[in-house]
Amino acid sequence: MTRARDFSFENNPSADTIYSISNGADVPLGSKGLGLAATRHIPKGTRIISEPILISVPKRMYSTEERLKLIDQQLDAMTDDQRESLRHISVYEWFRLPGIERDNSPRHFLPVKELSTMDVIFGDANRINHDCDSNAQHHWNDDIKRLTVHALRDIQPGEEITTSYGSFLNSQNVRRAMFEAMFSFQCSCRLCSLPDNQMQERDRKVAQFTHAERSLQKGSDKHPAFIKLGLFRVAR
Repeated sequence: MTRARDFSFENNPSADTIYSISNGADVPLGSKGLGLAATRHIPKGTRIISEPILISVPKRMYSTEERLKLIDQQLDAMTDDQRESLRHISVYEWFRLPGIERDNSPRHFLPVKELSTMDVIFGDANRINHDCDSNAQHHWNDDIKRLTVHALRDIQPGEEITTSYGSFLNSQNVRRAMFEAMFSFQCSCRLCSLPDNQMQERDRKVAQFTHAERSLQKGSDKHPAFIKLGLFRVAR
């Protein structure tokens, strides 16, 4: 029988951090729950987070008892600092993150393309909310075995730090269907809230860009792909 564990989840970020975990009192989060907010100006290109995996469970490990046993082993191997980094994850979410309960409830783990065969828990990175027009980007750095989060543009003090859970190079309908199926939420970011005429124009530009990208990958010299790559910025 896997024994229960208790952790403290109070918000107590270190004084030198460039972000804090917000409950929405100081940063508009809507129904997102918790999120990360910049505590000072973060220049474009800044590495905001660099975290190792705290808990990982293979998606194909379907036995709850096996999952709990593996989680327990990883908890035993953690340092006190690593356990402390779990302080912001509620017990309910903590057990859901490794996918122990597989139903239609919302997912709370951060999707990482390079780790698609695993259910993983990080520390503060798990509190980064989605935005199709995000101001940061997360990536698994296999060289250092850490998840890194970098600022895509300047982030102002008090601004929520966001990342994209999927490619913004999808139409609005595709994005909405994906987020509803995978994460049980409807995105209401700036891009998803554009008026219909602007949304249709953006979807058209995205389709042009993805077509150009495919042409480049195929080595086509008959398509003005290099010119259309300029749509990358416009499409956002």
